Amino acid sequence: MTEKFPNTLLIPTAGSLPARERGEYLVDIAKRLRSRILAVHVVEEGASPMKVSDGEEALQILKEYADRAGVPIETYTLRGDILKNLVEFARDKGVDLILVGSSEGRIIADWIRKDLVKTSPVPVVIVPYDFSLLI
Repeated sequence: MTEKFPNTLLIPTAGSLPARERGEYLVDIAKRLRSRILAVHVVEEGASPMKVSDGEEALQILKEYADRAGVPIETYTLRGDILKNLVEFARDKGVDLILVGSSEGRIIADWIRKDLVKTSPVPVVIVPYDFSLLI
């Protein structure tokens, strides 16, 4: 039996802090799976210029981690509803797995609603900020 690893991982980001906290680990997972990364930041309607800039910084952080690790990466900034954009993007780009890192102080970041897990066309894996919280 041949095992099939996911070829394409979608890594959405909520900003530069989460990208710094979990980005390197998420890239390491992609490397171990021999997958490419599609990193996405969704800018919601009416977002401040600071929020837009923070999203661009987050994508740059993920790109730097991926480049250092030798993992292929493409970055995208989308505009509109987070959930709708992520679900459509995953479907349109043939994503195999959505890999999400949570931030310190939260098991699941605010923007990762249970709706993403329910409506995603592919599996969603949520990586905790601190694995000791699970023990």
